[in-house]
Amino acid sequence: MNSLTYAACGSDLDRWVERGYSFAPFAVPANLAGQPSAVLPVSLTHSGLPVAVQISGQTGDDVLVLRVSKAIEDAIGWKGLPF
Repeated sequence: MNSLTYAACGSDLDRWVERGYSFAPFAVPANLAGQPSAVLPVSLTHSGLPVAVQISGQTGDDVLVLRVSKAIEDAIGWKGLPF
C-alpha cells in the first residue's frame, strides 16, 4: 500500500492508525490527518534544552505553514543550536 489515507486502509480506523504510526511514530496527529505542520526551536532553557513552537495549517496550506515558520525564524533571529 503506497498511501496512508483512511480510504486506502479500507476505512478501517485501527489499520489506518497502525499504518500511520508505523510510518511516522513520532508524527503529530495533524500530519497523519494530512495537515501540514512544522515544529520550530525558538529558544533554549537555562539547562540548554530546546523550546519549540508548532505551526499547523489546513490541508493544502503547506506554503502558508512554511511562510509563517520563516517569519517566526526571522522575528526571533534563530541561528540554530550552539553545537
